[in-house]
Amino acid sequence: DEITWTDNDDILIGSIFGGDKCSSDKIAGFDFDFTLIVTKSGKSFPIDINDWKLFDQRLAEYIRTIVTEQGYRFVIFSNQMGISKGKVTVDFVKKRFENSLKPLRIPCLIMVAKKDDIYRKPCTGLWDHLVQQQQQQQIEINMKQSFYVGDAAGRPKTAMKKADFSASDLLFAMNIGVNFLTPEQFINHMAKYKRFEYERFEN
Repeated sequence: DEITWTDNDDILIGSIFGGDKCSSDKIAGFDFDFTLIVTKSGKSFPIDINDWKLFDQRLAEYIRTIVTEQGYRFVIFSNQMGISKGKVTVDFVKKRFENSLKPLRIPCLIMVAKKDDIYRKPCTGLWDHLVQQQQQQQIEINMKQSFYVGDAAGRPKTAMKKADFSASDLLFAMNIGVNFLTPEQFINHMAKYKRFEYERFEN
């Protein structure tokens, strides 16, 4: 089956093209909204399940490179509190992931926080859940080579761009202890080096 979903009270977990069965000690973590995709309508929230486009057309190629050539595991960590607030249905959220990720044809694990609880970024619940899953496979995550990409980095307003709505993605990466990149930084890095070179982010 191309896509499977597991839903419990706290989190929603999706697997596309066997993303739940992938094994690697290197995690390429990504936020979803305004990191992998943006709305075609230009609105902050999608008007329907088809209101999306890739943040950058090169993303598919770059993610495929780090997965197939560098052996990274592609994992999405997404806050979707609209579910618990009754603003969107679980089915709506699932369809948005499916519509945007299926065309990429890259194995992906999707981890979704539905409430304002320990799973919601910048809390580390989603990552902790992944660590437990990896331990069941007897794979310890290589924190040095793993990284997380997200748009909520606490950046101030500029002439070209409005301020980030929060710093939750940056804080999530800091809390779990991996390198952090904004979507723009990830794209520029891959465009320059054609692969992810974690050594360039070492302090």
